[in-house]
Formats: sequence, C-alpha cells, structure tokens
Amino acid sequence: RMDGNRMLADAALKLLDSRKLRAKKGLDWARLPALEDLVKVLCCLACNDFSIWDELILPLGLGVYPLGALLNHSCEPNCVLYYAPKTHAQVIRTIRHVKEGE
Repeated sequence: RMDGNRMLADAALKLLDSRKLRAKKGLDWARLPALEDLVKVLCCLACNDFSIWDELILPLGLGVYPLGALLNHSCEPNCVLYYAPKTHAQVIRTIRHVKEGE
C-alpha cells in the first residue's frame, strides 16, 4: 500500500507542478507538501477513511470521520454505522446493549 501511495503522491505533485496551474494567481506554491508528507497523509487516509454509500449501498465517495475512526472492528459488533442521506453525516447506532468499558 505504501508504494501505491508513493506513486499517487508523486503523480499528484507532478500534476500540481504543471505550468498551466503555476500560472494561476492567488495560490501559494511555496506551501506544496513534500513528497514524504503527502505519502504520510495518504497512508493515514487509507487507514481512517470510510466509504459513503447511498440507500442502495452504491458508493458515493469517501470521508474522514474522526469519531468513527476510533471504533475497533469486532466479529460481534455492538454498533453499526450509516450515513444520513442528505448530509452524509456519519451516524453510529448501537444494535445491542453496551456494557461499561466495552
């Protein structure tokens, strides 16, 4: 996964370095991230992102939800995630009683 993120980051930086983009005014090109910084962000995203689906479970995109990222996987879950259709807000719902400390 790290190699794929490195290739993606390298491609993104090359695209951002195009003369056409550099000609745009109002952008601070000195603030572009270094390759390693961009790779680190992509790796963090890959570990903490969530797919967002519609009512038919068709993918709409992905999002970063800090509270959802704190949840651990379980083969016997006590909650489920879903996304509010209009706002795409992540909603965590319990599906059974949750014991203290669980």
